Amino acid sequence: MAWHVLPRRCPGQTKKRSAVARSPHRQTVLPQFVVQRVPGDPQPQRGSSESKKPDGPNEVDEDPEQHRGDPDAPSPVRRGGWRLALYKNSLGIAFFVLFVISFVGHAANGARKFNQEEQAHGSTETVTAAGYMATAQFWYESLQNWQSEFLAVLAIVLLSIWLRQWGSPESKPVHAPHSDTGSS
Repeated sequence: MAWHVLPRRCPGQTKKRSAVARSPHRQTVLPQFVVQRVPGDPQPQRGSSESKKPDGPNEVDEDPEQHRGDPDAPSPVRRGGWRLALYKNSLGIAFFVLFVISFVGHAANGARKFNQEEQAHGSTETVTAAGYMATAQFWYESLQNWQSEFLAVLAIVLLSIWLRQWGSPESKPVHAPHSDTGSS
């Protein structure tokens, strides 16, 4: 293994995180939003402040077709058809697209950095973004960050069942029983 010396930063140059270091963070944040906000929770958690109420109707489950005549409804709801079908799932679609962009960005920037390091060691071999995705380093960077982020979300969800934060819209009221579900 050949060792090389990386150039020092110039005085006054700011230290920035590389695109490779930022990409796995984006990859974890976006699926968190999807997991927390998008799916209609088929198995509500009794006691969670953010879960749907298990008994009775929930406003988010109303059929948007019933609101086509509402003048305040967004345009896709009033128009119906394919626009409504797309709009009903637009949040999940947007998060999925952003996730794919961050995933591909991580692969492209990782391949670029990998190739630079290989050239610094005297190698002429290069790897494509797709090739970099097949390396252990790519998956180590991605999964290490995913693990920590999802553990944090799990802790937030579970602790919010029993613990309270007075005045927070994300918490159940301090006086509410542990079994209460939903914020209203």
